[in-house]
Amino acid sequence: MPGSRIHEAHSRGLDTKEAIIEGFSRSGPVVVAAAAIMAAVFAGFCLSGDSLVGSIALALTVGVLTDAFVVRMLIMPATLALFGNRSWWLPAKLDRLLPRIDAKGLSIEDSDTGDRLRKNPVDSTIGG
Repeated sequence: MPGSRIHEAHSRGLDTKEAIIEGFSRSGPVVVAAAAIMAAVFAGFCLSGDSLVGSIALALTVGVLTDAFVVRMLIMPATLALFGNRSWWLPAKLDRLLPRIDAKGLSIEDSDTGDRLRKNPVDSTIGG
């Protein structure tokens, strides 16, 4: 999730370091909360009487916490910061071969922001 937010911020025109700060500040609390919930659930299974279930639960707990705090909050942002704008580089041949998927509709928002506001009368009546 932090990677997606960082990429979205960079796509909006922020440089890499500003995109890291923006994306990390928006998604960091969500990652911490999700990791805490998952770790608590898995840790609850550690108290199981079955040694196999307890060992798997312990491994899952450690894995979730490592992924959330070490990989997503330390290694990934640090790597993006070190690479700078080269983080977003894609070879030209590969760029031509890969399809452009705009799942969030950002290109539509950029092209018809005025049309969208005119179609939604609620936006024009708020506060007035």
